[in-house]
Amino acid sequence: MDTPEIGVARLKAGKAYLTAIKSLGLDPDALCWAFDSIIGHFVLVLITPMFDFKGPYEISKLLFRAYNLAGTPEDIDPFIIRLHSPDHNIIRMLLEIAGSKSVQAQNKITGKWHTLQSTAQKAEGGGLEFRNEWIYQYKISPKQKSLDLSRKWSRFAHNIDRLAA
Repeated sequence: MDTPEIGVARLKAGKAYLTAIKSLGLDPDALCWAFDSIIGHFVLVLITPMFDFKGPYEISKLLFRAYNLAGTPEDIDPFIIRLHSPDHNIIRMLLEIAGSKSVQAQNKITGKWHTLQSTAQKAEGGGLEFRNEWIYQYKISPKQKSLDLSRKWSRFAHNIDRLAA
């Protein structure tokens, strides 16, 4: 089955979603569209260290709350958001297609930084297809301390609570 076209409206909505969640305090390691061949639809893949810190359920609760309070674009239904950890294999698939978007990565063992680049335009795995032009943000961040993650989580939750006020 050929991958359908993503469409300009969906691409704009994804960009608006990134802007919205960043303004609320959630700065993902990666945000991109992927085509899920199993369900036959596009999904918005969000990769964040909060996945390991708080878990996907807690993140989803806040993303749904933000959506219901009009803090995120109405074009992005929270049911199409796929949450992942930076430690999941999906990050390696995205690395394959980082393309001209050179990425700074830190070796987890040595702590040294290096630039990663690829010329691949698409990657597939686990029923998902990724394309270079569908990536909004991609970075490989060093491991963060629990205290830093806790502060970021509190700010994110507080900013969503302020939407209700």
